[in-house]
Amino acid sequence: MRLDRRSTLALLLGGGAATLLAACTSAAPPAAVTSTPGLSTSGGTLRVGVLGDLQNLDGHVTTGTDSRNRMWNTLTDLDDKLNPVPVLAERLEVSPDARSMHLALRHGVQFHTGRELTSADIAWNITRLQDPKVNAIYANLTKPFVSVQTPDPYTVDVQFDAPNPFVVDALPALPIIDPVTFQNSGPEVPVGTGPYQYVEWQQGDHLTLKKFPGYWDSGKPYVDELEFRIFTDPQAMITQYEAGALDVAIQPALPDWVRLQKAQQDQALLNTDSGDYLALTFNTNQPPTDNKVVRQALQYTLDRARFAATVYQGVEKPLELLWFETSPAYDAARNSQYPFDLERAQSLLGQAGQSSLALDYNYPSTSLEWGQLGQIWQADLAKIGVTLTLKSADPVVLNTDLIRVGYQGVAVALGFFGQLHGGVVWTSPYYGPINNRSGFKDDAYTQLTLAVYTEADPVRRQQAYSNWNDYVMDQSFVTSLATQYPRALAKPRVGGLVYNTGGTYLDLTGARLA
Repeated sequence: MRLDRRSTLALLLGGGAATLLAACTSAAPPAAVTSTPGLSTSGGTLRVGVLGDLQNLDGHVTTGTDSRNRMWNTLTDLDDKLNPVPVLAERLEVSPDARSMHLALRHGVQFHTGRELTSADIAWNITRLQDPKVNAIYANLTKPFVSVQTPDPYTVDVQFDAPNPFVVDALPALPIIDPVTFQNSGPEVPVGTGPYQYVEWQQGDHLTLKKFPGYWDSGKPYVDELEFRIFTDPQAMITQYEAGALDVAIQPALPDWVRLQKAQQDQALLNTDSGDYLALTFNTNQPPTDNKVVRQALQYTLDRARFAATVYQGVEKPLELLWFETSPAYDAARNSQYPFDLERAQSLLGQAGQSSLALDYNYPSTSLEWGQLGQIWQADLAKIGVTLTLKSADPVVLNTDLIRVGYQGVAVALGFFGQLHGGVVWTSPYYGPINNRSGFKDDAYTQLTLAVYTEADPVRRQQAYSNWNDYVMDQSFVTSLATQYPRALAKPRVGGLVYNTGGTYLDLTGARLA
C-alpha cells in the first residue's frame, strides 16, 4: 500500500485514522540496472565540482543533506512528489493524537565499520542532537522528543511533548552517524551507513569518498569513487568543467548554467520542486536593524521583480514569505505585501528617526548572483540616503557568523523546505523561534510557531498559518527574496543523477559513467 502525500495528510489531520504509514513495510526492490549502450553498470570515478568547503567532518554539523557528502543516511526521505519513503526506518507509524512515533528499523544495515545499525544507535543520535551546542537547528528538531525507548534492536518508540503531526517532514534532515567511532575517534573519522565511505579530506582542495561494498541497498552505488573538488571561485569551477576536468558542477553561476543549457551539449539540471529560497536576515540584536520600523522600511527597498528578471534571467521567481505554492501555508496576498517603493521606505525611516543610516550586506564569496543582488540594492538604497557596504566572506566563516548572529546589518543565505507543511518553521535556521540567524526572540512568536507546529485540526491550522504569516511579515526579522532552485551541469557521459527530498540535494547514489 502506498499513500500519496495528500492522502497521508488527510488521514492524519482528519482525526479518524489510527496510524500514519509514511511508507509501506518494506522498501520497493531497487530498479534493475540495464546495460544501456555506452553506460556502465558500475565503476569509475565521478569528479564533482562544488563551491565552498565543508565546515568539518561531523555528520551532525556538515549535514547529511549536503550535496557533497553521501556518507550518512537518514531515517526516512521524501520522493519527488514529497511522499515519505523508507530509508533506515522501513516502517513509520504516528499515533492518532500525533504525540508518539514508532519506528521499525531495516534489518542488516551496516555502518562502514561493518557493525550492524541498531535502535540504540538511533537513540544516541537523537540524544546528541538535542544539545544546541552540537547544532542549534537540530536541537530545535529534536526538542519535542521527550522520551526515546528501544524495546529491541530494531524498534524505536518516541514520545513527543506536544502533538508533532508532521515529524515526517523533518526526519529527512536527520543524519545518522556511528556513535562507537565518534566516541573513540571524534569527527576526524566520519562513519555512517551511506552509500559512500570516507577516504580523505584536504581542506580547501578536495573530499574523496569510495563505494561502500556493504551498502544495504543491494547493487548501489554504481561508481567506485566520488571526488569532490572544492572551489571558492565560480569561474574557476566552470573553467575546469568546460575543460573536461569535472563530470558534474553543482550550483554553477546562473549565466554559465543558462549559456550551457542553450547550447544543449551538456545536461542542465534544475529542480523546481525544491522549496529552497534566498533568505535575507536582519540582525535584531544591534542597531539599526534592531528597530522593526527600519526593517519594514528596508523591505520596501527590495526590488524583487528586478532581481528575478535580471540577475536570475527569469529562472527564479520573487518571494517575500518562504512558502512555495505547494505548501498549505502559502498566502498569495502576503507574498506581495512589500512592493518596491522607495518613497514609502524613506517615509518610514524618517518616522524611525533614521533618515540616513549605514549597514553591511554580508554574502558568501562563492555566489556571483548574491553579490549582484547586493549591488542593485546598494544603488537603490543610495537614492534615499542609505549606505550599504557589500562584504563578501568565505562561506564557512559567514555561516559561523550567522549561527552566532555575529554579523552587522543583514546577511543572505539559503533557506529550504518552503514547499512543505508549515510545521517546518519550528526547526528553520531563519524562522525557528528558539535559535535563528536574526537573534530574534519573542514569547508571542514562540507561541504562534508552536501553534503551527502542533495543531492537527485542519481548520484551526489554517488560522494558525494566517496568524503566523501576519506576525512574520510585520516583524520582518527575516524575509525571502527569490526562489533558489537547485541547479547543476553534467557531462553527457554521466547518468542516473536525480534530486531528492523535493530537490534539496543532488543524490549521487545512482550515478553511473559511460
